[in-house]
Parts: sequence; C-alpha cells; structure tokens
Amino acid sequence: MGISPSATPTATRTWQAWSPSGPVPTPPRSGGISSIWPTSGSLRSASSGSPMPGPRSTIRETTWRPHPRQVSTSMPLPRFTSNPMGRKCLAGWWQLAQGTPPLAPSGVLRATGNLRSGRGSFLRRWGLLLSLLPILFFPRRALHATPSTPPHPERSSPPTLDPLPPEGEEHDEGDPVVTGETIVIRAESIQENDPSAFTSVIEIADEEERFTEIPRLLAREAGVEVRSRGGVGQTTLLSIRGASPEEVVVLLDGEPINTTQEGRFDPSTLPTAGIERIEIIRGGSGTRYGSGAIGGVVNIVTRKAEGMDLSGAATLGSFGTFQASASLAGGNDTIRGRVSATHLQSAGDFPFETATYVTADGTVLTPPQEMRRLDNDVRQENLRLWGEWRRGALGTLSTRHDLFWTERGQPGPEAANDPDDPPTARQRIVRWLPRLSWRAPEGGWRLSLAGQLRGEAFTDPSPPLGDPDYAEGISVTSRNREGSVRGEWRETFTSLGTHTPRLAATFRYARLDVTEEGIPRRHERRSLHLAAEDAWFLPKGISIHPAGSLEATSRFGMTPAVTFGVVGDPFPALSLEARGGNAYRVPTFDELYFPDEGYVVGNPDLRPERAWFVEGGGRFAWHSIRLEGAFFHREIAESIVFLPISAFTFRPENTGPADLDGVEGTITLSLPPLSLASSYTWLRAISRETGEQLPGRARHTLHATLSLENRFGRIFGEMEGSGAVPLSPTGTITLSRYVAFDAGVTLELTEFLSLRAPKVSFSLEGRNLGNASLRDLRDAPLPGRSFFLTLAISL
Repeated sequence: MGISPSATPTATRTWQAWSPSGPVPTPPRSGGISSIWPTSGSLRSASSGSPMPGPRSTIRETTWRPHPRQVSTSMPLPRFTSNPMGRKCLAGWWQLAQGTPPLAPSGVLRATGNLRSGRGSFLRRWGLLLSLLPILFFPRRALHATPSTPPHPERSSPPTLDPLPPEGEEHDEGDPVVTGETIVIRAESIQENDPSAFTSVIEIADEEERFTEIPRLLAREAGVEVRSRGGVGQTTLLSIRGASPEEVVVLLDGEPINTTQEGRFDPSTLPTAGIERIEIIRGGSGTRYGSGAIGGVVNIVTRKAEGMDLSGAATLGSFGTFQASASLAGGNDTIRGRVSATHLQSAGDFPFETATYVTADGTVLTPPQEMRRLDNDVRQENLRLWGEWRRGALGTLSTRHDLFWTERGQPGPEAANDPDDPPTARQRIVRWLPRLSWRAPEGGWRLSLAGQLRGEAFTDPSPPLGDPDYAEGISVTSRNREGSVRGEWRETFTSLGTHTPRLAATFRYARLDVTEEGIPRRHERRSLHLAAEDAWFLPKGISIHPAGSLEATSRFGMTPAVTFGVVGDPFPALSLEARGGNAYRVPTFDELYFPDEGYVVGNPDLRPERAWFVEGGGRFAWHSIRLEGAFFHREIAESIVFLPISAFTFRPENTGPADLDGVEGTITLSLPPLSLASSYTWLRAISRETGEQLPGRARHTLHATLSLENRFGRIFGEMEGSGAVPLSPTGTITLSRYVAFDAGVTLELTEFLSLRAPKVSFSLEGRNLGNASLRDLRDAPLPGRSFFLTLAISL
C-alpha cells in the first residue's frame, strides 16, 4: 500500500490512499481539528537519507513495510469530543495526517496487546541498585547542624535545619527562605516535598519584561517537549520524557487541573500574569499525584502578596497580536491579597509554505506553495484572585480563583486554507478553578477544597462536504464538573536520625455532561487516593525517601504505586540521587465512552496503563558553573492508543509494551555580565512490536540561551533545535530536523534615562529570525519570522 497525489487546484493539495484492493476514498476538507497530538519541528526528511537542505519543509516517504504483528504505540490520536468534525473524518485521512498509510477496505487491524516479557528487562530488575552504587561508595561529608554553604539543602538536609523565621513571624508559602546556594525554598515547593525527584524551577520574574508564554518557558527545560497547533494562543500539548500529554499531570498551586474527560491540560490557557514560578518533576510520581503521573508533573504556582505592589505590561506583535496585563497586591500581616488580569488577542493570519514531499531518492512530488493561515485567530480573557487570612492559633486560611475564557478558530489542515472556501470551525472554552485551603499554625496539618468547572462548545456551520450526518452544521457542548477534598499531615521527628513522614488522603469526583445533536450523555467517576511517604535523613549526608500509595477508582478497583529514592552528597559541590518505582494511568472518559455513531468509537473494556521506571543522576555546583545530568529507563505496558479497527473506524486499544531510555543534561554558566544556559535531551523510545522509534518522539532536542546584562538592560539570543521525528510506526515517514533562532533586547528606561520614576522597561524580541518553515504537525504550520514589542511598568 502507498500514497499517491491526486490532481488538485493550484492552491490546495489532496492525497489519495491506495492498496492492492483498490483506492481508498480521500475525504474532503475538514475544518476543525482542535485536539491532536502533534509532532515536532518543521517537516523533515526520513531518517533513511540525509536531511533536505534549506529551511523549507520536506517529507520523505519510503516504501511502507507492514510488520507482521504491527501495532501502533504512538501517542494517541486526537480526543474528538472538542471537535466532532474529526469524528466524522475518514480514518485514512487521519492516518495520512500522522504519516501512517491507511488500511485498505479489505483489511482490519486488531490490537495484539498484553505483550510483556515474563521477567522484565535487566534495567528494570537491577537498574536502581546499579544507580545507587556511586552514592554508597563515594566518601561522605559530615552532616553539620548549621551548614554555612550547603550545596543542596533541600535535597539532602532535614527541613529542621533551615533557618527559622524571626520571632513572631511564621514561615509560609509566600515567604522566601535563603539558605546557602538555594535561592528560594517555600512550603508549597514540590522540590522540597519530593527531594529525590529530578526537579527544575522556572522563576517567572526573570522573564516578566518580555512577551512570555508558559509553553515557551517549559520547552527550554531538559526532557520537556511542547507542541503547538498554530502559534500564539492556539492549542499546545505537553510531553515529559517521551510521555503522551495524558501521562503528564499539571497542577495549579498543588491541585490537579487535568480534566477527566481528556486527561491532559493545555498550558496556553494559563497566562503568566500573577504566576510566580513553574516547578517541573521529570519522572514517574504516581505515589504522590496518583493517576496520570507517568512522565512527570508540572506545578504552576500563583504569585502571593508580599507587600504593596502594582505592575502592568502591554505587548504589540506580528499577525495582529496584542496582550495587556495588570497585577495589584496589598495587605498587612493579617489579611493580604492579589488580583491579576490578562487580555490576549491575535489574528494568527501568518503566511507559510506548504510541505514539500519527496521520495527516498530525492524526487520532489509536491513543490511548496505560498499560502496564508485562515481561521487561526484567538482571544483570551483571564482573571486571577488570591487572598489570605492569618489568625494566629487558628492557622491560615487562603483562597484562589482562576477564571478563564477563550474563543479561537480551528484552522484544520493546510489544504483547508482555501480563500474561496475558508474553514469556519470555532471553539469556546469557559473555566473556573477555585481553591480554599487551611494550614495549621505549626504547619503539621493542611486541608484543601478544590474544583474545576469547565464548559466547551464547538460549532461549524460549514462541515465537510459529503457527510450527510452534518449537512446542517455541527454543534457540540460539554460541561466538566470536578472537585476534590484533600487532607495532609506532615511532621518531623529526630529518633533514629531525622524523619519527616507525610500522610495524605484525597477524594475526587468528576462528572461529564455532553450534548451532541440534541442527545445528552452523562458519565461520573469517584476516586480515593491514600499516600504515605518518609524522608529519612541519615548521618554522612545520605537521605532515603520511600513512598507508597493506593488509589481506588470506580470501575477500575485498587491500583498501588511504590517509589524508593536515595540522595547523597559525597562532596560539598556534588549531589547524587537515584529513584525507581511504578506509575499508572486510568482511561479517560473520551477513551471509554465515545458514542458509536461515526468513525471513532469508545472502548469500555480498556485497562489502565502501567509503567515502571528507574532513574539516576547528579548536580554539580562550583562558583559560577552548575551542571546537571540524569539518565532514565521506563517501560510502559497497556498503552492506550487510538487504532484503526477497520478502513474507516478508530477505537482506543491497549497496545503492546514500549521501552524508553534517555539522557538529560543542563549547563548553567554565570560570568557577569555574561550568562549561558543550555539543555539537551537524548531519547530512545522503542516499540517492542515494530522495533522502531515511537512516532512523535525526537531522538535529539537542544535549547540554549545566551545573554549579556547590566543595569541598563539585557541583550539575549536563543537557539532551539530538534532531530528528525518519525510520523509512522515503521519510521518510513518523518519530519526533518530543524534549528530556529530568536533574539532580542531589553532596556531599563528608568536607569537608561536616569529617571526617578517607577521601574519602566522596553523589550523588542524577534522569533524564528531565519524564517524557517516550521511545524509541529504534518498539516499544522507554525509562524515564520515575527516581532514583539513590550512595555512593562512596576511600582
């Protein structure tokens, strides 16, 4: 079976799939692909040949070789609830979009599943012990009660060794504590709560003078990949260490905000105004965060009030982009609060070149065409409120509310950008994230109530031609109601070393109401998660971190998780750590209950995904240089993937196992006024069914930032690169590798003009300065060269 181009007008391109039994009909244009897992980079040539030169997008196609027992273990195809148009598209078209040749009508692909080795791999059985050997045999340093410059106190020193706040003041989540090289340690930090995890922290204050987006900040970190469907404000999906978006838990102030319907979270829907920092855990964390924490965890921490302050910023940019934000905080020792607001809009009508398709021998099948992205506009409104009341012996009561609204176009594939018949699909999302928490005066007990109310509407008055079910248009609405109650106890004991045990219990309830074509549907889920862990600080700079949990979920019963970690400081400048355990993910509502009325159906017989992992690494800090390195191995069984069960029908299935191995490295160099930060990730993600790299995972990714800074401002440059990314399970179709460059300058006008006015800064930033033809998906181009001007004021 193969793919052949069919005759098309000049401005569009269609493809026709064929097989020995005859051609597979090519569906007409679809206008609303709102949720799809994209793959990285500009369109790139296949790994079988050298990359095509130049910035143009290329796809190289080689002969399709079906594996005798081929089962795709790629990241899931789109969750179609937010885009029913995708549900009505032919299966062959979706396979072409992902790079997988469609099946002929005469063939049916069925999942084999449950293919696991009886004993497991060598690394799975012995990897953790091997990674602990360096810690056990390195020379130890004594543990001092008041270390003058501890290199990593948050990882290898008990919490009681931190300097206490002044008498009469209590240490809380808004008060920074400076200890040696650690810049900020807060009570809510996941780095402090999980010392053996591989954690990085992004301080938003370092980027607030620029046009900052959370997805771009996350993409700089080692082990993290972020894919965008079309530029500013459009859907972005998050991956950590090769995991799917559903295998990454996103938290807001420690509370999960992934929906049970889709299982993932779009980070583009959280503006940075009112955000203090972003904490990233790389690796499995099921014992603490429950279902879904296979690849890692991202915790977004809102900014608290530390006195009276007022700040604002405005940005003008290419393709009709405008953003305005403001934040106001104030209060006293008893009551304090903060309010932040953000408005964002963008036309998103950037020009782009269509993909260049070439064969393995270099023959160009389709030359590039100049087009303009249509129906790619976006508008967002966000209001974030935070307040706190301290009442001495009664403890501290705090509340946070995040309200968000967006309306954005759904442009669909490249072929849908026809000026004579433009796409018309629209998506609207309304979301409210409330939280109420109480903390005991001594900090031992914590209680919290959190929730999520989310409504989504998808409409398209001009659905695909030839689909009689949607001849009069598409209208689908869904409402998510989710809530949780969490209690936590944590204390420190000094018997047999220093212990910091933690017990936690979380009850969650989720309900989904969907109305499609006038037919209502309702699904509910309840879960109870119990967790226990300990941080045991021993002499000679070693700490041990065991943890275990048990989660009971309606319909799926009990699921256990165990994690064991060790941290050691063999030298004052070096910290080593190792961790191993298991994680899991319960199927989402979309995967279980898709209605059997189109080309996508649900599968109520799905089993939870299961994973085992082992990881190790270290950190070295000496004077102005900081090095971090880590390796990891993860095995995934029962992966849930949308697979074609016939020529025109998709269904989620539990597929065969996969092995993921990786190496992460980070270098940070500070030689004022020069600073350098660079991260690199090597990822080997192999399906045991095909022996090929899993689709959507680049083997190499690199990011580097170089800046020159003084009191008058900063000049900065950034480089982002990615290796070839396979689009098909057999690796016959790939996106070529790419490199993109950004640069900019920030002027501190208050210093530059010797003014006594409030702090005022001006920033000019250019992105994709080489104007490379980039895309994160085969049919979803990204903006070319663009510029942004930002004026920021802080009182």
